[in-house]
Amino acid sequence: MNDWSPGYGQTFVPHGNAGPVMEGGVNAANPNVSGANPAAIGAVGGNVGLLDGSVSWKSISQMRIYRGSQQ
Repeated sequence: MNDWSPGYGQTFVPHGNAGPVMEGGVNAANPNVSGANPAAIGAVGGNVGLLDGSVSWKSISQMRIYRGSQQ
């Protein structure tokens, strides 16, 4: 799951070009980081669980943004 949280100022991408990428958060070099779109920090896609119990790979261009919660 690519996790993008402008409210918390961080982005986590488990599938980047060279492995996982995390930007922002408490370890940020720049405290004014507002969280970047996963594609902007190098996300290449992710595994998606399907209703039949299987898992399928989706490239980042096929993925859509869904709201996980509100602050």
